[in-house]
Formats: sequence, structure tokens, C-alpha cells
Amino acid sequence: MENTNTPNPDFEKYLKNNLQKVNKSPDDELWGRIIHEQSRTNMRLKLKQYAWYALGVLVTLALVSGLWYDKLFDKNQKTGPEQEIQQPIQERKSEMVDVLGINAENDEPQTTRKSADIPASAPNFSTRINSVPGNTQSFQAEEGISYENPITGTTVKIPANSLMDTEGNAVYGEAELYFREYRSVADYLASGIPMHYTDDRGQYFFNSGGMFEVRVSQRGTPLSIKTGSDYTVNFSPTQNLKDASLYFLDDQSKAWEFIPEAAFGQQNLTKPPVASAMEVAMNNIAKRGASCLPDLVTPVDNPNPAAFIKLGVQTGYDLATGKISMPTWFKKNPFLTDNQLLFRLERGLIQIKWHKDQGRLFFPEDLNHYFTELTALKDCYFTFNADSMGGATNTKYASKNDYWQRIIISHEGGKDCFITLFDGKENQMQFHSVLKGSTENENFDPEAVMAEYNRLRNKRLQDFGAKNKALRSFLFAASIFKPEGEWCLSPQDWLEYFEQNHPMMADRYDKLITEGLAQNDELATKAWDDWQAKLLGLRFARNQDGSMNKELASSSLRYSLRLSKFGTYNCDQIFRFGNGKNQYVLATYKTPEGVTINPFSVCLLERSSRIFITQPNVDKLFSAEGRRLDVIITDLNGRQYHYPAEKYASQPFDKNKSTVLTLDDVTERTNSPRAWMELLEI
Repeated sequence: MENTNTPNPDFEKYLKNNLQKVNKSPDDELWGRIIHEQSRTNMRLKLKQYAWYALGVLVTLALVSGLWYDKLFDKNQKTGPEQEIQQPIQERKSEMVDVLGINAENDEPQTTRKSADIPASAPNFSTRINSVPGNTQSFQAEEGISYENPITGTTVKIPANSLMDTEGNAVYGEAELYFREYRSVADYLASGIPMHYTDDRGQYFFNSGGMFEVRVSQRGTPLSIKTGSDYTVNFSPTQNLKDASLYFLDDQSKAWEFIPEAAFGQQNLTKPPVASAMEVAMNNIAKRGASCLPDLVTPVDNPNPAAFIKLGVQTGYDLATGKISMPTWFKKNPFLTDNQLLFRLERGLIQIKWHKDQGRLFFPEDLNHYFTELTALKDCYFTFNADSMGGATNTKYASKNDYWQRIIISHEGGKDCFITLFDGKENQMQFHSVLKGSTENENFDPEAVMAEYNRLRNKRLQDFGAKNKALRSFLFAASIFKPEGEWCLSPQDWLEYFEQNHPMMADRYDKLITEGLAQNDELATKAWDDWQAKLLGLRFARNQDGSMNKELASSSLRYSLRLSKFGTYNCDQIFRFGNGKNQYVLATYKTPEGVTINPFSVCLLERSSRIFITQPNVDKLFSAEGRRLDVIITDLNGRQYHYPAEKYASQPFDKNKSTVLTLDDVTERTNSPRAWMELLEI
């Protein structure tokens, strides 16, 4: 400022005079006032700082005390230092809910599991919560764990110091093992897990010998096995499956991965072996116990048990001894009604034949001789009214070059008739006509001709109905006399089995004939009553404590699996459903009120063979006319719907149109595996 002119010299002089009055060193009184005013603030700051120190000391003391007490408690639980060295892995068994949702100790049904009960590390694969019971067990990561399921005997052993977190760091302290098993069709239904497999060969379905799920977490965060380490699962499948392999379910893609090194009994595989549908059924038959039982059903068209048993036994004897042959149409569609079968089977080769001299005269000729009633029209002709066909120019539709598969002639009275021709698709031709006699037919009587036509037609239909009734009675009654080894075969597979074993079947039915079961009402009724009582007893058989019989959940075969990933594993066969080709139709679904059901998953269950599959594409439904398949749908909101097997067996599938199924909402009745068992009677 000395080199700059001050714009206000008077103000500068004022400042200078005042600054000269300021004392450069504060006196003692000033310092005293400052100390007095600051002392209270300083005290508060000191107390605050010391309080934090004290809190830290208290927390440290609590942790040290807890660790000391825990070690002391563990030490008191051991028999000595030698056992402590020999058992670095904790041996833990705990209360476990069995696969039917019943506690093995107190037989109390379990309620539906809420999302809060399921660890974050156990993802769902459906829009509904997986209601299959599981168990959570705590352990120290530094010690590992050896866990045994008290219901099935499956063991899980995780070595000490083998866990790492999502960043690859070693894990210490308390961790949680979450474990559950899937042992039955009811479990698969309740789980929502997809039951199909795809590789470059195409799509396959699973026939599971049981699944298990292993998850490990720490405070809700999923853990994994360290690179280069593994853990062990000792697992017994529910049955001894031929060509079985192990599969792992990817949590993200929801697709199954084949594990070649765990293909049981196979070597050097790059793809899993494929079983036939017959092998799958026979493997299911080989299950121990009464887990695969025939349905409790009676033929709708013959509610009298004695009548259909007698008829069924006689028909079985005639088939086995070659007196009659089993039609192909029955083997493929054993549960269709007469009308449904006739619609598919009435396949002649009809051609309109014109009179060589009189162009307006014609008669229908069946080149395959299927429609026997046409013989009544011998020496007769028809004429038609061109107007009834939309004009004379449309007579080309009945030209000699056209062939039809089906014909129905309706008598309208006198000489007037109405003719309908079908081409086997959706096309038909209908027209009014007049019945005439040929010049050689001197005794022509149109009423008598059409009466004979109707008699022959009714006889053909009645003969077909009686034959179909006898065959259905044979199939239903056969369940009563099957050995347990045949219980799980589907109706189609069993009929094929019957055809391949005529000598054995002839012996079986000859004994039944000798016992009087084809003639005696009293014996036939007793056989039915005894069978019903046996089924009911087997269906609800359980241990005295209410838990599932352990022998039913495991077989003598046991696999020791060394695994490197936590998740869901499946001991399984793959196979193609149906006759080697998967036949699908477009399908839409609705409720009885007409509300559209938007499917998240579509499942099919054949109760007799215990085959359970999930459809890869929810817009397409597997079509197997006559096969008894339950359809179970989970919609986008997690609600469950059911279409019973009886309706499916009689459902016509038109591959040129979208099939519409009306399903019942069963959400409130399917909140556990046991609830599924009761609903489906499995």
C-alpha cells in the first residue's frame, strides 16, 4: 500500500491512530476469561471421546467371553482330546421334514412355506414358492460339516476350509448348509423344477430317480467351493435306473447340464445315453413298495363290477389264445368312446359310380367294403336335385374322379333321401336325392330298401360297440390280476407287453377261467372288492410314526458323488415320450368361467407309470389321444390349474386347430407335496 496513493487520507489517519492504541500482548485477565469460558466445552469433548473408547472395550470383552464359553462348551461335549483330533468335521443330524411334508417325530403336517423361510441362495424355478421341505444347518467353515438326512440316509460332507465367497476369498466363521431332496412325483410338482433336457440331438424328458439340492451361505450370501476342492454326497436313487446319468441345474438359464464323469456305469461319454419309453416304464415298475399303484376306476359304460370283470376275463383269454386279435386302434386309443373311435375309424374308399347310359343315375360304391350297409342298395340307383348342390355346374364335386372316406344316407320318407359324403378332412358334400330301382329290379320298394340299409348300419355300429366294450372291460379288469411287476406300465405299454407274451398270458387267464371268474357273479364281485381293499391299504401305508418307510425312499444301490458346485442335481434317465416322436398341438387354456389362463409351465403326469414331464414350450401340448395324462398348469401369477386324465384320454386333438382345455383352479388345494398326492391320488 505504500506505493499506492490512498484515495481517502482522513480515513487512513483514523486507522493509524487507533492501531497505535492496541496492546501487542494480552494481559492475564484476558487469558483467564478465555480459559474459564472454554473449560466446559473441553470437558464435554473429553467425555464424548472417552465414551467411544469405553464402548469399544466392552464389545471386545463380550466377544472374548463368548468365544471362551463356546470353546469350553464344545470341549465339555467331547470325550477326550483324541476324539477332537479324529473328528475335524462336525457330525450333525437334525429334525428333518420328510418328503411328504410330515414331521418324522410328531406326524404334524407342515404348512405352506413362505418366502422368508427359504434361503436367498435357494432360487425358485417357478412363479410359485417351492413347497418341498428342506433343512438348514449351521456349521463353522473352518471345521466343515457331515450331515445325514434321517429320512433317506443321504449324507453331505463339506471339508474344512473349503469355502470361498463371491470374490474368491476364503470364508471363516459360521456358515449355513441348506439341503433338501425330491423323491416323488408330488415333490417334482411342488418344486416347479423343469423336467426336460435338450442337447444337439433334440429334446428329451426326464424319468428321475431322485434329486437333491445343496446350498451353502453366510449371512444370506451364497458361497461356493474353492477352486480345486470338492465335497461329497452319498445318494441312493429311488430306483435302479438303466442308463442313468447325473445332471446339474443351472440357476440362471434354468437348463440341465450333463455331467459325463457321473454317468453311472458308463465310460467315456460326451452325451447322456437315451432310454426307450418301455425301459422307463419297466424301471418304474422295479420300484420297491406300493408307490406305483393302478387307478381306482370303473368303466363308465359298465358300472357293474361283476359284469365287466366276467367279460374282461373271457376277452383276455380269447386274446391270449388267439381266438380274437387285438385291433391296432384299441392299442393306440384304449379309452376313447365309441363315437370318438368311429369318427377316426370309419375310413372307406367311396366313389360315385354313374350309369353308363343314363347320366343322372348314380350309386355309391365302397371299394374297401367297410360300409356293409351299402349292400342293401344292390340293383338301386339315386338321382339328385341339382339345385340342392348349388347348381348343375357343381355336379363335378361328385364326379368319377372324386373319392370319399365316409358316407351317411338318411331316409326322409318314401323315395327321398339325404346323402352326406366326407373326405376325411373337414370337407363334405350334402345333397337331396331320390332312390330308384334298376330296370331289372321288378320288386323295388324304397321303404324296404332303406329299412334294410338302417338294419345293416345299426348292426355294424352295435357290433363295433360290443367289441370295444369287451376290450375296455378286459383292460380295466386286467389290473386286478396283474403281478406288482406290471403295475406301473402305462395302458398302451401293458397292451404291447400282453401281445409280446401270449403264452404267459394264456396261462394266467386259463387259471381265471378255471376258477370261474368268467361266469360266476359272486366270485367276480369278491375279486373286485378284495382288489379295492388292497389298493386302499397300500395307498395309505406308512410307518407307525407317520413317516415314509425308508425302504421306499432308497434302493440297495448307493452312489458316492464328488461335486464341485452347489445347486440342484438330478439322478436321471432321458427318454422320448410317445412312440419315438413327440407329437404336439397348439393349445390354449381357460377356466370354467371363460377366463384365459396364461401358462408359465405346463406339466403332464401319467399316474400308472409315474412318468412326469414338463413341456419345453407352454404354447404346445403333447397329444396322445386315449392316453390317461393329467395336465397341470402354473400360470404367470403362480396359480395352479388341473385337467384330469379322464378328460384328456377322450380329448380330440386336431393338429390343424388350436386345442382348448378348460381347467379347474386347484391353487388352494396344492400347497405342499402331500396336498398334490391327495389331489391326484398318487
